[in-house]
Amino acid sequence: MASPALSQVGGAWPTDGRIVGIVADETSDLAAVAAVRDAVDAAGMTPLVIGPHSGQLETPTERGQKKVPPVVVQRHAKAIGAWGAVDGVLEAAGAAGLPGVVTGDDPAAVLASVTDLLAEHRVWDRFPVVL
Repeated sequence: MASPALSQVGGAWPTDGRIVGIVADETSDLAAVAAVRDAVDAAGMTPLVIGPHSGQLETPTERGQKKVPPVVVQRHAKAIGAWGAVDGVLEAAGAAGLPGVVTGDDPAAVLASVTDLLAEHRVWDRFPVVL
């Protein structure tokens, strides 16, 4: 039986301290990546730039990873934001068109929408209703 006292569904919380992963590679608009990283930091959240390897992409890369496992992001119903030419990536990951997947051409606008979703902790609309 679900506990209303412990449920996160339907609530909203401050986003302070949340970790926001920013996935980038050598083909990414690195100025936009740096701007989003700085905006995440300024909003009191922790930016985590994830690249194909640790080191530098003309911006510090905190974590290297050849491929982000999209099924993990979806299984945990995390908000996903993407800008630029990402349709193929989202399609390949099975994330295109899912609730809580925000896309656009303006990285700042995408981040603003993702931040709103982060306040709800998860994108609960991705889960079927179970009574």
